[in-house]
Amino acid sequence: MSIITEEMRYRQKLCEYAKKYGVTKAARCYHTNRQFVYRQLKKYDGTVRIIGKNLDILMTTVLILTTITIHI
Repeated sequence: MSIITEEMRYRQKLCEYAKKYGVTKAARCYHTNRQFVYRQLKKYDGTVRIIGKNLDILMTTVLILTTITIHI
């Protein structure tokens, strides 16, 4: 199951841009600060799962709801 939110896509694109053109240009282009870009790059592993401490919670919730729905 692949759930990619708008925010996750934004951060993935930000990281890809920063790797290609540098942190300063990425921060300017994406209207954010360099510290935010550095934090995202630190988490980035090439997939969209970088983004979010909430992603695991979201996936767990989806699995639980799916399981409940199947059993009802």
